[in-house]
Amino acid sequence: MMGHILKLFVSAFTLAALSMCLSCTKRSEPAAADPILESYRLIDAGRYDEAIALLESTKQNAPDKQRHLEALSSAYAGYAGVDLKSLSSVINEISNLEKLESNSNTPLSDRKVDRFIVSVIEIVRQAYGFMSIYSAIPSIPQNKLIFLTEAIKTLDGLPAILPRNALYRAILRIVEMKSLLAIELETSVIAVQVSSRNSTEQDCKIDLSELGQLVLKLAERLAKTLIDVRIARPSLAPVLEPMEQSVASSATEVGLVLATAVVIDELSLIVLEETLISSGLGKLVQCRSGPDSQ
Repeated sequence: MMGHILKLFVSAFTLAALSMCLSCTKRSEPAAADPILESYRLIDAGRYDEAIALLESTKQNAPDKQRHLEALSSAYAGYAGVDLKSLSSVINEISNLEKLESNSNTPLSDRKVDRFIVSVIEIVRQAYGFMSIYSAIPSIPQNKLIFLTEAIKTLDGLPAILPRNALYRAILRIVEMKSLLAIELETSVIAVQVSSRNSTEQDCKIDLSELGQLVLKLAERLAKTLIDVRIARPSLAPVLEPMEQSVASSATEVGLVLATAVVIDELSLIVLEETLISSGLGKLVQCRSGPDSQ
């Protein structure tokens, strides 16, 4: 009987000791590194691809989705060549947006071409004003735009858009806008040389469809940027809301005109060209050889 009790005691002691040993082993194992902290370490070291891989692989079960996606957006933006730290002083220029005013009260005539011209000028003017204020913001190469787009999409997926998120996203949208415009200036053929029917000279013909599509791209990004800035700086709402309405109505006018065939007259063409040139977009209306000029 005593031997049986002794065996039970030894067994119980062994189980307790084994349990303590396992507990000690678990305590001695190093805790898993916080993927967010580790990602920022990688970002600071310029190892953006590693930060992206780490955050993407742990995104599904992230305990703090907000911070996780903020870090992932920073990694994508860094990989695209956008360093928010270096743009910290530029962000303060947001107060200068008060200098921008919309021309939403500009009367539009019944002529579609006039509405098109006024609307194009308004969108270009607003976009140019933004890019002038944020002239220190760089554009990025075309092969990096995919990562910038991912940075913006990641911010779109945040559980809550805080003012700092909105301001960061506005900066990324301006980089995107400047970069896309730079690409369009190099690749779009909006003004082409065509043979004149009345003479042997070459005429310069603007493709309204091409120009309209470019302006609509600008309007879409500009509208989203204005909304983000308003979220980041609610005090600027009285300035920004009329600008938003102006861009929206101008984009609607451009879209309506694009749906129908419109011929631009010489006077309207001159006004349009002068506006584009004064906005730094003169390259768009530099004549390039078209198929009819051969």
